[in-house]
Amino acid sequence: MRLLVIADDDSLVGQLEPGPVDVLISLGDLFDGAITKAMERYQPRRTFAVRGNHDPDVPFPAGVTDLHLSVQTFEGVRFGGFKDVPAKSPWLILGGGAGVWGGGVIC
Repeated sequence: MRLLVIADDDSLVGQLEPGPVDVLISLGDLFDGAITKAMERYQPRRTFAVRGNHDPDVPFPAGVTDLHLSVQTFEGVRFGGFKDVPAKSPWLILGGGAGVWGGGVIC
């Protein structure tokens, strides 16, 4: 499964070569336009997102699944999340349990 994870810096969105990914994950502190741009450029089959501590508390654009306090399954992989995680909370866990500081999505 090809994952593309984006966060924090709108200017970096779109810098990778275009092409399809299976899942796009936004970890917050991005304008909705940056998420939409990434969706257009990378054509994800699913897009998940959580809001960061600098984001407004508004719904995501169409096609984006908000993971805040929910769990979604895509091709047998479960994704869950929570928004606005304090910077010193060790809550981002990816594939097999390798801990990373900050973030807000668990898969």
